[in-house]
Amino acid sequence: MEISQLLQSARERAGFTQSLLARLSGVAQPKVSAYESGRESPTTKTLAKLLDACGAELRLVGRRTSPEQMNRGARRSLENHRQVAAALLADEATRRDLLARAHDALAEARVANPFGDLWHDGWSALLDGPLDELIGSLVGEDAHNIELRANSPFVGLASKEQTPVVSSAAR
Repeated sequence: MEISQLLQSARERAGFTQSLLARLSGVAQPKVSAYESGRESPTTKTLAKLLDACGAELRLVGRRTSPEQMNRGARRSLENHRQVAAALLADEATRRDLLARAHDALAEARVANPFGDLWHDGWSALLDGPLDELIGSLVGEDAHNIELRANSPFVGLASKEQTPVVSSAAR
């Protein structure tokens, strides 16, 4: 479904005219008309505001990417992070050690790249949050997790014994 159709459908389901939607959302009526006709495209923020006024919610969901669709670096990263996930699940001492080392690496990354706050904050929340959410991000195959792993504080934390396994699996 096109954005224009989505917006018009949400407005009509809410029983709103374009004028009422404009008043409720704070978006000018000519813009609402332009968005619904497809002459213009709203920003994600504006679309969310319009849908919210209609009682609807905008949700962006990552699409799963199969390992075959990933480039070699992304496959290698996925395999490395699968090893990290397995190590995190192995025992409490290993988990504590890996998480402490990842926190240290994240602190270093914040200093080295102060413009990476979006990724740093995401990793910080994952490291401090529930283990199942962290594991999900380490092994997730959607575009967001692939990009998240490209900025991972776990890079280089696989043990020397795990590294050959990771390298051969990514070929």
